Amino acid sequence: MITVAVLSLGLVIIIHSFISCLNGTKAIVNYIDAGFYLERKMWDIENGLEDTYGEDEKYKWKLDTNIIEDTNLSEAVLIVSWDQNKVEKKLTLTTYLKEGTK
Repeated sequence: MITVAVLSLGLVIIIHSFISCLNGTKAIVNYIDAGFYLERKMWDIENGLEDTYGEDEKYKWKLDTNIIEDTNLSEAVLIVSWDQNKVEKKLTLTTYLKEGTK
């Protein structure tokens, strides 16, 4: 009886660890996918193909720009967000664009 209880407890711990690893892997995959999405959106923005806000089936994105005084540059901050397990996650990319570019 004690052996069955110890084995059952061990099995529960192993299953819990396995589920935690799967959730961690899913989170990593989402961040990598969001990173590629972020880079693609920034490329589109740099080439004038996108507006300052948008969303699709998985991601929402928003671009904030601030003109840097005494230069022909503006700071562009692109934020991509998505829902993961009912929690909003965000990834941010900051770069500098020549004035006249979005």
